[in-house]
Amino acid sequence: MTKYIFFVPDELALYLFADIKFDADFDLVRLKRSLLGKILIGGKSPVAKIIKKLKLADFFTNKFFCYNFGKFKKFYSDKNYVLVFVAGAASILPEKMLQDFSKKKNISLALLLMDSFHASSPTAVKLRNLCFEKNWQKVYTFDKNDAQEFGFKNIGLCYYSTSRLPVQNSSKTKSDVFFVGGLKENRENLILSLFEECEKHNLKADFVLSCINKNQWKNRKFSKKIKYIKKWISYSKVLKKVSSTNCIIEILQKNQESQTVRYFEALVFNKKLLTNNPNVVSLPFYDSRFMKYFENINDVDFEWLKKKENISYSYNNEFSAIHLAQLIKADFENLWGGDNCRVVCVPSAITMRRAS
Repeated sequence: MTKYIFFVPDELALYLFADIKFDADFDLVRLKRSLLGKILIGGKSPVAKIIKKLKLADFFTNKFFCYNFGKFKKFYSDKNYVLVFVAGAASILPEKMLQDFSKKKNISLALLLMDSFHASSPTAVKLRNLCFEKNWQKVYTFDKNDAQEFGFKNIGLCYYSTSRLPVQNSSKTKSDVFFVGGLKENRENLILSLFEECEKHNLKADFVLSCINKNQWKNRKFSKKIKYIKKWISYSKVLKKVSSTNCIIEILQKNQESQTVRYFEALVFNKKLLTNNPNVVSLPFYDSRFMKYFENINDVDFEWLKKKENISYSYNNEFSAIHLAQLIKADFENLWGGDNCRVVCVPSAITMRRAS
């Protein structure tokens, strides 16, 4: 019998891949910092503060078992495995451990990218360096354009689970529009301009913006009305805001051409979607009544943003991660002759986690 295990390192990944548990062959395990990791790179210990100040967290992560990979070393030694690292999980695996895995005949490695390959986040940059190493037998991506450009395998839209989502209720709408995301340099002006126009049109705009550098924090615009954060808020809190808004706003990073989790949230929670993704018109469940594309502020219909409507996309879990499990099985089931093969998948959504 083949056994599959997904290791998830953060809360968002637990939400995205929760439906995996409905396949009896799969286990879902969350990665956590080890005791050594808590001392070196986590918490408020004096050692961690010094390492952070010296910007050595990546060095210690690469050299030591700062996450609980270590306890699986014996577990890995007795059978055949395919280890699938999703996004940031690969960046927290010690380099020596990755090298050791690649030398073992009973282990194959795969990488699943959950952010655009052109993204500018630190994790994305690190993954670009890792991506073209010879260790990976397969590289998967959610971005079909990246798949075409670099020869990766596209996973389609099968990465949004609903089993952990809160039960929807008829609570009163608290905002007309909601946006959450990082102030990446290539979209900062658009985000702030959109907020300003929402204010001018008397919309209840709920914007949560993460500053990625000290200069942004120092020069926060509309700071009395926009919530600025230094650390990412939990996805459970994001979902509360999503469920109580009239319209979700999606703003892609420069060079990104595929949807973010905002698209899936709109479908699941039956919300309007305002996006700068021109490809939204080609996505499944697209409905021109409730999904609008904008290239600049002049394209935005602010009366449409405020208008309350009965929305139903008739979505029925078509993008569940259970389909991703089937895709991975199809790729690796014959690698060692069927039932002796075991797949271990390690998801992270650092950019997916980062509220895109």
